[in-house]
Amino acid sequence: MRIIAALHETGRAAYLSHLDMQRTLQRALRRADMPLQYSQGFNPHPLMAFAGALATGAESEREWFDVRLDGEIAPADFEARLNAVLPEGMAVSHAMEAPEGLSTLTGHLAAARYTLWVRPERAVSAAEVNSTLHKLLASSELMVQKRTKSGAMVPQNIRPQLYEAGLTGRDGESFTLDVLGELTAGGGLRTEAFVNVLLDFLGSAGSFRCRREEMYFDEVPGLPSLGKGKHE
Repeated sequence: MRIIAALHETGRAAYLSHLDMQRTLQRALRRADMPLQYSQGFNPHPLMAFAGALATGAESEREWFDVRLDGEIAPADFEARLNAVLPEGMAVSHAMEAPEGLSTLTGHLAAARYTLWVRPERAVSAAEVNSTLHKLLASSELMVQKRTKSGAMVPQNIRPQLYEAGLTGRDGESFTLDVLGELTAGGGLRTEAFVNVLLDFLGSAGSFRCRREEMYFDEVPGLPSLGKGKHE
């Protein structure tokens, strides 16, 4: 049996690296006495995979993952047993049996939606933010520097990965953005890069906090989808 579920990460759990978060979930699955299937070889590990990695320090409403079980379990029981042993800041929901014949979740990834809380060092008005977002979305190029695996810095145009961006609120010196961007097996919109470009256009340094609200998939029954043809 193959179960798909969503993992919520909030509070201190957001500061776990992706690898540490995987290990924490694997330990919880064992404590919940799940009938896990394991890989073959010298160092067997549970057959579990996430649709995509989340940046350390970011919270998430839904990080989709799948796990293979050597036996049947009702999705509701899977949630209850796992939530009973997960540490504070982590919880699972939306468990379901994977559709027959489904390949990796990563291969069906299409996009993700984020809430960004941005705090510039200088005060900016809502009008300035809206005007700047309009300029960014109207541009054909938004160039940033990206570090490769070898450590080299190369230019990257992130504009094709930016689908939507809008101001949704202000709180003191901070403002809140709703951002939709590409997220696929080959990569996606880096929220840090986007915020740096935005702050640069605003003429200010600053900081930000991120929460991934949802991940969207192509052609996976039961999982969130943007709809056929959108943002192609």
